[in-house]
Amino acid sequence: MNDGDRFGELDEPFAEDRSDVPSETTASAPDIEAPRPEVPSTDVPTPETPSTNPERLTERYDDADPEFKALFWKLILLYKVGLIGLWVGLLLLVFSVTTTWGTALTVGGGVALGYAVLLTRRAKARLDDGEYEHSVASES
Repeated sequence: MNDGDRFGELDEPFAEDRSDVPSETTASAPDIEAPRPEVPSTDVPTPETPSTNPERLTERYDDADPEFKALFWKLILLYKVGLIGLWVGLLLLVFSVTTTWGTALTVGGGVALGYAVLLTRRAKARLDDGEYEHSVASES
């Protein structure tokens, strides 16, 4: 058996693929409904964005509970100090620059982050209880 004999039968199409043999299962071209592309619309919805007007933002900031604002900025400071202290301390420890400073910064940063997480959870519980609901009318 040579290559011509082995692959000779592959050139012969199947009976249903031959154009001279009609088939009941194949559809003719006019019977097939081609899918139509969907025409995109030009209507772009405008997203609702909060006000970026400085006067309106100042009003909203002034309407917030002062205790809540103080807690917010305290948490921001604690997270920043904690992260910076932790990573600088770890870098000092890893590169063996000063192990005393590295240990102190790592422990201090970890304690600051832990305290910040504790305050965040307590504040979240208080916020969910509605303790920070601040009304301007109640102060007048």
